Amino acid sequence: MNKKLSPSANNPNADYLLVVLEELADTSTKILDAGAAGDEPATRTAIDEIRQLRADLAGIGWDIKKQVDAAPMQTKVMIEKYLASIHQSDNFISAWCSRFNGIMTQEQLSKTPEGQHAIIDQVMPSTWDWNSDVLTLNDDVDAELIKAVLSRGQQRIAVFCLSKPEAKQILPKVSYLTEKKEAYAFFHSLGYGEPLRTASFAAVHKVDIDPESASELKYAEFREEFAIAWKHYMVNKNTIRHFSNRWLMQGLENMASIAEHPTLSSLVGRFIGTPLVVISPGPSLDKNVHLLKQLKGKALLMAPAQTALALSRAGVIPDIVVVADPADITYLVDGFPMDQVEALLVGVACHPLFYKKYPTKIITFNVNAGIDNWISDIFKDTARIGAGGSVSTAIFGMGLYLKCDPIILVGQDLALTNGKQYASKSADGSLTIKFDEEKKIFSYPTVPIGYEKLMGGSQNSVSYREQIELLPGYYGGMVQTKRDYVMFHSEFEIYAETENKKDKPTKLFNCTEGGAFIKGFKHIPLIDAIATIDSLDQRTVDAKASIKHIRAALDIPSRKKLLRDKLYRVKSSLLQCQKLTIRCAKVAWQLQKSSANIAALSKAEGDLAKAVQGSAFLALANQAEIQNAVQLGSRAKTLKQSLSASKILHTLVLRETPKVLLLVEAAITQLEQSHAHKL
Repeated sequence: MNKKLSPSANNPNADYLLVVLEELADTSTKILDAGAAGDEPATRTAIDEIRQLRADLAGIGWDIKKQVDAAPMQTKVMIEKYLASIHQSDNFISAWCSRFNGIMTQEQLSKTPEGQHAIIDQVMPSTWDWNSDVLTLNDDVDAELIKAVLSRGQQRIAVFCLSKPEAKQILPKVSYLTEKKEAYAFFHSLGYGEPLRTASFAAVHKVDIDPESASELKYAEFREEFAIAWKHYMVNKNTIRHFSNRWLMQGLENMASIAEHPTLSSLVGRFIGTPLVVISPGPSLDKNVHLLKQLKGKALLMAPAQTALALSRAGVIPDIVVVADPADITYLVDGFPMDQVEALLVGVACHPLFYKKYPTKIITFNVNAGIDNWISDIFKDTARIGAGGSVSTAIFGMGLYLKCDPIILVGQDLALTNGKQYASKSADGSLTIKFDEEKKIFSYPTVPIGYEKLMGGSQNSVSYREQIELLPGYYGGMVQTKRDYVMFHSEFEIYAETENKKDKPTKLFNCTEGGAFIKGFKHIPLIDAIATIDSLDQRTVDAKASIKHIRAALDIPSRKKLLRDKLYRVKSSLLQCQKLTIRCAKVAWQLQKSSANIAALSKAEGDLAKAVQGSAFLALANQAEIQNAVQLGSRAKTLKQSLSASKILHTLVLRETPKVLLLVEAAITQLEQSHAHKL
């Protein structure tokens, strides 16, 4: 790229957009040239490259586009030139991909290798990431077609199978799903690179499909569940991306306190066979909250912080209150008698105020595996329990992890019951819901102050609108709900299905008495579940004694030593990152003055990239920017572009390292002061 085309020396991200546009323009010219020459393989290869480049362009993000909008006029002129060149090939690509339509059927095309590639040309979307996006097929699709799409570079393929495939039919790099619920495991298994698109070869070369046939209905169920699993996966990924920096910083701030508290894993073996009641804050809790007193000492009572006030106002004190949200939700327990509970189970990266306000009650746990494990791994006690998307599913997962039996759900509506989202006596109990049945949306006419703060920004109660979703009802029919509740509902059903397949499954009761029906649970009134527990020959549940024991057994000095050693290593690593960044910047500057060679920069950049990846503190919270720098570096055609890629990485390290160092040094100081105080 000509130097004068760079939008700004201080705007390296914009260079990435220009590089991609330039590649799109060049590839568009290749397509037209290959098409004019009748070179079908070259045309196909170039069109596949266009699909990938469009996906790369779509992944840049609005922030970079806004930077380009502020670029000098000559840059905008060049962008228009690129776009004009790109548009010249659009009509040709569309015509070329559909060239056999009306001439040959897909069934006829499927009989030859060239025809199979023609089918792929027809079906693949115009924007497609061959490495990350997911292609789905039914198991009645010819294996040769799957081989053909693999040869084009497709990395992620899921095949919906009506029966288990034979070993000789299985192709490498292809996932074969024999049950629709396996879709969740498929997405869970994916590495880096979220699939932003899916495409289906479901109806390839089929004629006269009967959509009501048993096989087609089964395939339709597969596709529906796959779509739900994909949505669930993306919501979780976006949540982690949005909060990752916050979780990282809060985890660092909490570390010195975490060393002084036991973890969830220390409770293993203490509640085997103990009934667990997961007390959620749904509106139906109003019906049976008074009955929970009868279970004190007969079951382990665990509740999210959202339920705490509703319980105390009904005269019920749970054994354990659980906090999983990273936000400051301390308002949920303001006025709650925390001194009467046995433990406050708090995520390691949750808001530091919980650690400061309730230091004698804390037990820690991991909320998000990728973000939280690095903290718990320091103490060699990471528990991976599959917490799910909500605090209630997290508690349910804890129950399975601790081998409680039975597990009873109460207040788990997963629905907007009678125009309410929460039990009336909970902290957010005054929140009301207004349904617009015609538009199939709902809004919040009345929102308590604490909940309003959590919504934050432009997404406040005045502007908030959300699509009404439906779930099967506890008592039959359908109930109105919201999008995230649909995902939580799916999580409960997946966990239940997995558990019920075991030789000796945990008994699962849904005693909500309202809201949504959850498949895999036995739906009974809470009074009947109490009678079942009363009939069991078991000892009194003494949560207080168990928690007192794990606190007494905690070796705090050893944990602090582990943490201190880790923090000093982290500090050294971060200082090394800073040092290497300064070295890289100097080499980059020398390159601009022609007093260094590109090999020197490559060596320096390699050392820096290794140091950054070795410091989870920087890499976890900044994956998108790191990937951006890597992409730009891999595409660099000129020295200018190489230096732009370097600048992204340098800026990231120099911006983030001081923030992390400040927290690491604060944690070290806190540890040292604590040690000195006890001498």
